[in-house]
Amino acid sequence: MLKLGNSLSLPTVKNADYSPIDHIAGKPDIWLDAHCELQRQLQADGAGIENFVNIGNTRATVQPRQSVSANAPTYDASDASIKWESVLFDGTDDFFDFDSTYNSEDDFTFACVFQLGSPSNEAIVGGATGGLNRLVVYANSILLRFNGTGSSNGGIQLFLNNTDNGTTSYSFSDQVEVIMVRKDTSNNIHVYNKDGDKIGYYAADTKTDQPWQIDRIGHLNTSPASSFAGGRIGEWALFKNDILESKSIAVAEALYKKWKV
Repeated sequence: MLKLGNSLSLPTVKNADYSPIDHIAGKPDIWLDAHCELQRQLQADGAGIENFVNIGNTRATVQPRQSVSANAPTYDASDASIKWESVLFDGTDDFFDFDSTYNSEDDFTFACVFQLGSPSNEAIVGGATGGLNRLVVYANSILLRFNGTGSSNGGIQLFLNNTDNGTTSYSFSDQVEVIMVRKDTSNNIHVYNKDGDKIGYYAADTKTDQPWQIDRIGHLNTSPASSFAGGRIGEWALFKNDILESKSIAVAEALYKKWKV
């Protein structure tokens, strides 16, 4: 067993409900795991997903849902590209809306396990108003925007395939990937990959000084809707606070170990 400090312990043996996030003191506010027992009991392989179960702290008030069957992502328990059950988005019109918009604190940590083919314009976080709050994944960059409910903060395109903003040059592949994004208490942005490498950094400025407004997964609420995700999400989590670098690296590495084939 790997131990980090006094509050993080990552098991080396997987069981049916194993998640490295289980072993952080204070679970995420929003925590979606397609492999968790509650989701497995709710879904049949190949069925549309009406509710992506939030097992986090805000479970009673924040749930991603899709009541329109044509827009419902599919529960996929048999694809060979990812270890466990996943949520499959068709890249055309599948998405979830949250039944209650969530506004982050000043600092937070976000984690996502995905297999999105060759990522080209995939929204894994979207807000309630236009494209004002987002995390969109490309192969060699990400688009971030922190606006809360306003429109004053501009978007950030952070290129990852160089060492200008990180210690490792990296591009997301068509295999299982992990992205970790930290916004620290000074509003600096830190990005890590499945290996725990720091692949991006953005220094605090007027683009990072607003909360993140979370309202959907799978596309941006623009007109017309855009950035539909095409591929699989296995696990998606938003911590209320910055869990700091050592824990972020450990979680990224352990999530990859959990979900890789």
